[in-house]
Amino acid sequence: LRPALFLTNSSSPETIELRDVLLAAGMSLIERYGEEFADVLFGALEDFEDSGPGAAAGESQRLGVAVFLGALSKHLGPDHAKVPEILPRLLQRLLDTTSSASVQDAIVKVMPPLMKQNKE
Repeated sequence: LRPALFLTNSSSPETIELRDVLLAAGMSLIERYGEEFADVLFGALEDFEDSGPGAAAGESQRLGVAVFLGALSKHLGPDHAKVPEILPRLLQRLLDTTSSASVQDAIVKVMPPLMKQNKE
């Protein structure tokens, strides 16, 4: 997952294509191994967000974290301790005025399953 998170913020067609390929690969990994390794994968995303590079992340990184959090959330049971944390994190990014349209679109696409799991 980390290679998809560390892409540059360049908007060249090649970089965008590479970002999309790496995001798709990360999504495939989460789809295949998400249920078995949900806690490990969630920990990796949290470690990245809490790291120096994560704190200084650009749009590609924020997009990756949002997409991966949403994809991973469907492998967590509704009573999993992390489920209540994910929706507010994604909502915060969605409402952040510095988030690009691509980040906001990605967040909107992964939110429906989370909304169904949300008990509040």
